[in-house]
Amino acid sequence: MAAQHSHMKLIAHLALFALLPFLSGCLTANTLRAAKAPTTKYLRDAVFHVKEAAITKDNHLCILFDGSLADSAQKDHFTLAIPLGQIRTNAQDGTLNVPRSAIQAGWAIQESSTNDLELVQVGKPVSIMVGDFIQQHLDEFVLPTNTTRILYPISHYSTEAITFVYVDDSIKQKLTIIEIGQLAVTKNKHKGYYFLLPLTIPLDVATAPIQIPFFGILFLINGGQFVNEGG
Repeated sequence: MAAQHSHMKLIAHLALFALLPFLSGCLTANTLRAAKAPTTKYLRDAVFHVKEAAITKDNHLCILFDGSLADSAQKDHFTLAIPLGQIRTNAQDGTLNVPRSAIQAGWAIQESSTNDLELVQVGKPVSIMVGDFIQQHLDEFVLPTNTTRILYPISHYSTEAITFVYVDDSIKQKLTIIEIGQLAVTKNKHKGYYFLLPLTIPLDVATAPIQIPFFGILFLINGGQFVNEGG
């Protein structure tokens, strides 16, 4: 009997919750809440062409590429520098997340002596369709017999972050997915929602007569304790 009562109470709660968006004040309150709720958007950086990759004397994997950053639409030269130590120890489940600050303007290692560099072969870009994961294409990241390291640029990856796959025969976990952090822009106000208020307020007024009986039932279901579950 107690179990049946609990079941009926749950059904009653669900029925009332389904109607709460239409009760007085909720549409307007939710609209105002949405207008003030902060939202974050991640902007896309792009790699158009990888010119060169190399290991420097101070054990950094440096990737020279042509591309554009989200905060500047202009195409330019950039260098991404990643300590090899991070690739060896910081990769989680084969993925290394690199902060966007690791990207420098210009081709930084061009001024260095070629004797201080160990060139890394750059493979053909691998296209990953939206909805797929890099892990589904591991057979495409082949380490050629004539080299111990190779870098594969990734294009059309669903995260839209700059992504590379680095294969290194000298590392225990040979394959590392390198993802670069994106520029996050947070918007604190959404003024467009305020234009909905002339619609939500009349709807709330029109549905006001059903609010009192339904909240009265909710009051009884909760054992005489009033709980505002709505807007």
